[in-house]
Amino acid sequence: MNMYALLTGLIYHFSQVAEANQEPGQSNPGSLIEPEPIRFSFDTPGWYLLGGIIFILSCLLLLRMIKNYRKNAYRRDAIEKLDQIENVSPEGVNYITLNHVFALLKIVAFEAYGRQEVAGMHGNEWLTFLESKAANVSFNKYQEDIYRAVYKEEKVPETVVTELISESKKWIQTHA
Repeated sequence: MNMYALLTGLIYHFSQVAEANQEPGQSNPGSLIEPEPIRFSFDTPGWYLLGGIIFILSCLLLLRMIKNYRKNAYRRDAIEKLDQIENVSPEGVNYITLNHVFALLKIVAFEAYGRQEVAGMHGNEWLTFLESKAANVSFNKYQEDIYRAVYKEEKVPETVVTELISESKKWIQTHA
């Protein structure tokens, strides 16, 4: 016997039992009696709990954003000072500009990594350190120009100064 025949037989049997149990004179049982619809309301405790959780998470997120904003204040200040250095650089003596730029980078590095780690660095070691702490910055390729400007106080091409200021901004914004 297959499954279809078995199911058909069961349905027929149950319909016969239902007809036998029906009161005489009642051929249609009538429409279903449905309960009243349940009112939707935010007055249940679950909504208060969910609202409280969302409020607490929002407060924690806001506090974290404020903390990060304050923690990165030195970056914003350094970028602002770098813009001032760039705009006020004296004509013909761009080595002074680069001295200010690298002094500012040293101050930012003190803030981020501590005096013990940064204070003794200079020359190639300092440039390598700067490159190792941020992505996509390149100071070592300007090593000769930096040496001439900072240590010998010689003029370097303006394009080099502009590129070093750009690299410095990128380093300040992205150093880890």
